[in-house]
Amino acid sequence: MDRNAFFELVLSDCTSNEEKAVKLLQLLGYFIHNVDGDYYLSDNALTADAETLEELFNMYSLGETRRNNIPRIICGKMQSSYSPPDKSIMDLSFSVSRDSLYRIIDDCFKSDRFGGEAGPAAMEWYEFLNGKPPKKVSVYCLEPFIAYYVKAVSACGVATCYSCDGNHPAGGKVICGSNYPFSLFHKRIWLDVCTKFGIVGDIENGIPFDSDSQYDLYYKMYQAAQYLYENRMRYREMKYDAILILRDHQKEMRKNKKKPTDEQYKDWFSKELGLIGNSGMRLQ
Repeated sequence: MDRNAFFELVLSDCTSNEEKAVKLLQLLGYFIHNVDGDYYLSDNALTADAETLEELFNMYSLGETRRNNIPRIICGKMQSSYSPPDKSIMDLSFSVSRDSLYRIIDDCFKSDRFGGEAGPAAMEWYEFLNGKPPKKVSVYCLEPFIAYYVKAVSACGVATCYSCDGNHPAGGKVICGSNYPFSLFHKRIWLDVCTKFGIVGDIENGIPFDSDSQYDLYYKMYQAAQYLYENRMRYREMKYDAILILRDHQKEMRKNKKKPTDEQYKDWFSKELGLIGNSGMRLQ
């Protein structure tokens, strides 16, 4: 698959320029929802994403935008400060020409566009067990062919710290890294992605590609991002349920005036995520 075939496949189920524009913006990492024909930027996105999306609307004559002020809502189960995924931080009205679509593809998916994501450092387990969500990542910091995946896995509850789509002379790898202990949860999610979409490799260390396989891999990453974002609430709940078990283990040890070690936390969390089988064997 080459670059042109990639975009043709991504846009193949679209029946209008409006739908194609939405798909391209989603690929860039913008969480655009459609409810009963009305489009909006979900509050799973950052306020900064609304600002850069407004710029794209103006630059490429995509239509009109209208900002909304959404009160901050804490979800049940302490899942996050993400509001329920039906709130709009910006309403979108599309009026898109074919020329605008070509310009977005030519300008926003360039090989010389470098990201600058810099996430949090490794976290102590006592902080992780607070159950707070990872800091959201700005689209502006991300390279275009990995942006949707990074945003989607972040919405699932993984704090990413660096990423690269490899679409430049120094590239050749698709990478999305996360610091410990989020890396354990990322590994669990990545196992699902590999099984479902037939991806081979470790996203944390980088998946190499050549000129023949580059856009095939990009398309699988796009499919993975779609899947993860659609299932974000299930993964958030998976993570939080595992955290509750770890808190119970922690309480039991404190009763005996003991403090869990890092390795114990790691084993408990890995077991609850299914990364360790009943025999104690770690799953690859």
